[in-house]
Amino acid sequence: MRFLTVLLLLSTCFYASTLAGPRMRSLPSGFVYYVLSNQLHALEGAVKTQNKVIFTKIYDAGANDEKVIEEAMNHWKGYRFKARKAAFSVGTINQIIGQYQIETPLKEKDNSIYPITLVRDSLSPTGWKIKRMG
Repeated sequence: MRFLTVLLLLSTCFYASTLAGPRMRSLPSGFVYYVLSNQLHALEGAVKTQNKVIFTKIYDAGANDEKVIEEAMNHWKGYRFKARKAAFSVGTINQIIGQYQIETPLKEKDNSIYPITLVRDSLSPTGWKIKRMG
């Protein structure tokens, strides 16, 4: 009887904890900022050298179609990126949520901050892949 009571209590606690879900804030870290800066630098390098192999390993273009990859590379061509904020997503160290700023080649001031999401990827040379970049 005790066993059934303990089992019922544990299953109820587990069910209640899954309903709560993860918190919607992130945990800041200096290491994570370095990872984001490194990833943005790798993206700049792949676009500048037109290296499609590296580009597809560090940036999720959606499809492996040659035309889609080329359009994505041309979209980011000529831009420089600066990391602004970065943090691990709460509840996992396999996702980084951050913000970056675009520095245009014409020295136009763009003070807009854009969101970026990185996910761990063992096939990427940096160990991370850009999942979303807005």
